[in-house]
Amino acid sequence: MRQNFLEEIKLTAERRKPRRVLTIRCVAQGPGELQVSACNLAGEELAAVTVDLDRSCRSLHQELAVALGHEELRADGTEIMLSFTLPDGRLLAESSGSVAAFFGMGVEARAGLEHTDSTTTPGRDVNTAGSAD
Repeated sequence: MRQNFLEEIKLTAERRKPRRVLTIRCVAQGPGELQVSACNLAGEELAAVTVDLDRSCRSLHQELAVALGHEELRADGTEIMLSFTLPDGRLLAESSGSVAAFFGMGVEARAGLEHTDSTTTPGRDVNTAGSAD
């Protein structure tokens, strides 16, 4: 019982920390990899990384943070959290799967094959899946 209470306190503290939220977008680059870019609310690209589709979402989060030069602890002692979201609102941190699963890439995309589905066609922005062209 006490352990649950302590965990709830930690979660509440994490939710209350100031956050920098960036939108991530990806474009399939080649067989088995994606280029992922992080943009601010104005749409300016602040960082881009290339990752293997089999990488975990946690490792993508860490790699983007490094590319951004993000430091959680500022000189004044303030902690700033970093969150990445897709345009549809899904949070990268809430995904425990692979980068391929998070971006909706199928088995064919991991093999580097051509597709007709907009979510897996190499070179096409996978974040527009389901939208009208």
